[in-house]
Amino acid sequence: MRSIARLSRAVGQQPPDKLHEAALMGDIFSNAGYYSLVGVAGRERALYVGAGLGLAAGLGAVTLPGPLGLGSAPSGRTTTTQALTVALYTTGGLVAGSLYQVFD
Repeated sequence: MRSIARLSRAVGQQPPDKLHEAALMGDIFSNAGYYSLVGVAGRERALYVGAGLGLAAGLGAVTLPGPLGLGSAPSGRTTTTQALTVALYTTGGLVAGSLYQVFD
């Protein structure tokens, strides 16, 4: 939500009234596109690629918001929060890889 608001203001616009909904839709579409990359290495390696994608996304979610000026509170509050964030994204990658293997 912070990045949408910041980008809106940078181009001279007001942030959308339904900022949360806009952020949620952007998150859904970007994650769907990102995790769809599990298929690039084929069915046999989809689980490994999914795990790698999830791990990379989780580490990025923990380390990048601060340097990008988006604050670090949501994913960097505590060490436990950071570990759970990485675990959640990694699990998402594993699920994407598993589903690719099942439905390929």
